[in-house]
Amino acid sequence: MARFGQGLIQGLTNPQFQKGLFELGDRIAERRRDERELQAIQGAATLGNQGVSFAQAGNTQELQNTITQLTEQLGQAKNVNTAAQIQSQINKLQALIPETKQISTRNSINTVMGIDAKLKNQDALKRSMQASNPKLTDAEFNAEIAKLEQQRKDLLAQDTLINEGYQGRRLALSQAQAQQEELQARTWLSDNRSKILAAIETGRDDAIKQSIADAPAAIAEKAQEFVDRQIRSHNEMLDLRERTISMKNAPDNTSFSSQIESINAGLSEGDIEYNTTVLETLNTQYEDHIRKTFKDGKWTSLEDKARAAALEKLFLDEYQKVQRDISTTQYDVAVRRQVEIQQQVDALTLERETFVPSPQAIQNEAELLAATDPTYAEKDFKNIPPAAKAAFLAEAEETIRDEYDDIRLIAIARLDPDSVEKAEITAGDRAVLEAYPEADRDLIMEEYNNNAGIIPITDIITKLNREGEIDTSAVAQEILDKMTRAEKRELDATMPDARIRDTD
Repeated sequence: MARFGQGLIQGLTNPQFQKGLFELGDRIAERRRDERELQAIQGAATLGNQGVSFAQAGNTQELQNTITQLTEQLGQAKNVNTAAQIQSQINKLQALIPETKQISTRNSINTVMGIDAKLKNQDALKRSMQASNPKLTDAEFNAEIAKLEQQRKDLLAQDTLINEGYQGRRLALSQAQAQQEELQARTWLSDNRSKILAAIETGRDDAIKQSIADAPAAIAEKAQEFVDRQIRSHNEMLDLRERTISMKNAPDNTSFSSQIESINAGLSEGDIEYNTTVLETLNTQYEDHIRKTFKDGKWTSLEDKARAAALEKLFLDEYQKVQRDISTTQYDVAVRRQVEIQQQVDALTLERETFVPSPQAIQNEAELLAATDPTYAEKDFKNIPPAAKAAFLAEAEETIRDEYDDIRLIAIARLDPDSVEKAEITAGDRAVLEAYPEADRDLIMEEYNNNAGIIPITDIITKLNREGEIDTSAVAQEILDKMTRAEKRELDATMPDARIRDTD
């Protein structure tokens, strides 16, 4: 057994010594509490710094996780000072949430824009993938494309702010590009106008074609229209100058009022109306002079004839200048109209690409689909099997997307018919149409044309049949009765009603 010194035993029984031991224990406990408090405060500061990093990166999820961790620590805090320090970190991070969401939205928009660039230039993407994987297969590449398309779709559906911000970015780029193209088109004509007019003066087709050979593809048609207008004006001027007083003794034209009237009458809708005041003044002077100096087929003097010829030349020179200015104005208007149409097409195309049906719209459509299905028509949508419900919801979303897409495509086709692939009327379509009464055929074709030829005939027939406008079944049976078995099999895929089948 251990033996303690007599002095130690006496000290332990001394009240003053015992007091010192208690004070020492208190100081040790206090120091440990201080250390724990310091560790808690330091831990909160570390989490706070991590949260700031997440906020700067736009990582809203990790920022929220950090706030949650700090909130848990706040509940475990043992003293007021520690709790205050933790609460301070929480407040700081919560204040960063709005800006973090903005950064996150921008990051997502940038990601979608990057995906757009990859999908637009798939050859470059494929070369990049082959650089790291020389044995890249078509299946692997197609899988990557599908992955990118799905990622793009998910991001745009994830948040309305992302979708709207992306649309705004795309529209701004489209507008900037349109303005640049319009400026380039105007600059091109300004740089080439003299060359074009000189080529027209030569009367040589090869020179005229060469004068617009370097026109950008986007404005080639407008450049040709400018040339055509100038050729017509040039020919008119040749005719007028061949009949001037300087070429003949008597004036062929005692007034050019018809030429003045033709100026604004010949402008297309949307063109700027031209101010003809100068021409009208010159013509009035010419008319007055002719009336006073050319009587009974004779000039009152040679000086009066020379004055008439001079006034006539002044008018024709100004008239030619006006005609050239009008051609330039019409070119500018045509370019502006083309740019506006392209902007509208771009906006409609963007709407097609970014459309996301609302959950409520999908739910409503799914319930309608289920109500028309014999298996589930009598059941509450909430009570049908999960697999069937999922199938109806998927079909509903596809239906809504298709209808929305068709509406935008029709609008695009009306603006720019050449930019949209039309639904050609097939031999099967014609066979179906021929079996309908004339009134029904007219109704079907009217609907086809109203939809700019975008909706297939069979889909239109299905729609009209569903709406009770026509009765498909009787017509289909009439077709089948007249067709051979091979023809029936060929037509089978084009029929709008799934009940129509060759039962021979």
